[in-house]
Amino acid sequence: MHDIVRDVALSISSKEKDVLYMKNAILDEWPHENDFERLNSYKIVIGEFNWFNMLKVEEFKIPDKYEEVKFLALNLKRGIDIHFEKWAKMSFKSVEYLLLGELNDVQDIFYELNVEGFPNLKHLSIVNNFDINYIINPRERFHSLSAFPKLESIWLYKLDKLEIICYNQLVETSFCNLKVIKIKTCMKLVNLFVFSMVRLLTALETIEVCDCDSLKEIVSKERKTHTISDGNIEFPQLRLLTLKYLPTFICLYNVDKIPGSAHSLQDQVFQQRNKDIVVDVEDMVTNYCLPLFNEKVSTPKLEWLELSSINIHKIWSDQCNHCFQNLLTLNVTDCGNLKYLLSFSMVGSLVNLQSLFVSECETMEDIFRPEDEEFHSEGKLEKWLNV
Repeated sequence: MHDIVRDVALSISSKEKDVLYMKNAILDEWPHENDFERLNSYKIVIGEFNWFNMLKVEEFKIPDKYEEVKFLALNLKRGIDIHFEKWAKMSFKSVEYLLLGELNDVQDIFYELNVEGFPNLKHLSIVNNFDINYIINPRERFHSLSAFPKLESIWLYKLDKLEIICYNQLVETSFCNLKVIKIKTCMKLVNLFVFSMVRLLTALETIEVCDCDSLKEIVSKERKTHTISDGNIEFPQLRLLTLKYLPTFICLYNVDKIPGSAHSLQDQVFQQRNKDIVVDVEDMVTNYCLPLFNEKVSTPKLEWLELSSINIHKIWSDQCNHCFQNLLTLNVTDCGNLKYLLSFSMVGSLVNLQSLFVSECETMEDIFRPEDEEFHSEGKLEKWLNV
């Protein structure tokens, strides 16, 4: 009976421009591995999803029934092993929209599901998963194949064990089309990218991270790096950056190597003469007052910056010139360690700022750094406020 159902469905799909539409399919019924070679479009949903909640957060869009895309959604019941489903492995080569829920002990998306790198995938969403540790497992530091070359968006929501997105050195075409990454409630995630991966993200336009208790930085240095500082990083197309509810967050990219003793830290401070580091050597307590943006980070096209409930001490470093001439909106809420918003030297970089909102920053006493009194006397403050 299963073969009859399958053959009838294939017959129908071939008459409708090779389009297949299925919902709540059963694994032992549908489909067979060769079916995907005959289809220009398919929409397959296996397992139950809370579509209402997913649509409510507005991060996932279900393709229209008659839209010709290759869409696959998997939320497997306990006892079903994806590794024995050949049709699933076949679909990963061609799928364009992929929604993953529970996958039963799958810990690594890349090596366990499609080592060819999901060559046609454009949109990846993973929700409510309790097993995934990595998007790409760092067991092989260099991978000669391209990973996610057509991927445009990633949405990760409630991945309880996710620790690493990618810690590998990938070829140039990997992630080269990624425009949007949105992450919410991934409690073990420490960072988003490693330094070597940033060079691949030339198309990235949106970063949104929310409610990730362990996140410390957006970009991390390579583990084998022994120097105190690395080279510059740039997100040339980044337009929107939102960081919310990140209790352990420090900065976008920490260029300073934190040593293991107070003595070595003291030596480092004198060598670097970094005014953004406050050190209490006597009590062996290190208080990092790093700015969110330091001299190594460049986001020349940033238009929207939203910060809420993060413990940063500064948004911009006072010791370097920043380029934020395209910033239109700055929203800062519940950032309790901010004593002022920006230094007067930053004003010239915010020539196109249209909206400024600051709320619930308990220790903030001034918008501008109080030490820069000469700014008032030169009339620059009034000129900036008029703009």
